[in-house]
Amino acid sequence: MTKLMPLIRDAGCKSVKVASLLEKRTTRSCGFRGDYIGFSVPDSFIVGYNMDYNEVFRDLRHLCVISDEGQKRFRTAPPMSPSLKPGSRPRATSFVLGAEAAACEEAAKAEASTTNE
Repeated sequence: MTKLMPLIRDAGCKSVKVASLLEKRTTRSCGFRGDYIGFSVPDSFIVGYNMDYNEVFRDLRHLCVISDEGQKRFRTAPPMSPSLKPGSRPRATSFVLGAEAAACEEAAKAEASTTNE
C-alpha cells in the first residue's frame, strides 16, 4: 500500500481512503495505516472468512488464530489427504470479535464433548 497509494494520488484522484478488516499488531510493519480499521489482531496467522492456511479453515464463519499444532499438521498434508480422518482436524483458537464468534466457540466445545463420549 505504501507504493500503491502515491501512484493512485499521482493519477489525479482527489481522495483515496483505505478500509481494512484487520490490522496486525507487529513491529515488522512499514508504518502504513488504513483510514478505516475493523479490528486490531495479534501478529499470528489468522484464518476464517475466506482466509486460509494451505486451503484449510477458509470456510470458518469467524476469525481465528491457527495454533502451532494446526500449522504443523497442515504444512505438509494436503487438505483432502486420506491421512486426515474425519474429526481429526485441529481446531483454530478463536479470539472473540463478537457474539457470533463466542457462539461458534461454544458449539465447538459442545461438539468436542459429545465426540469424546
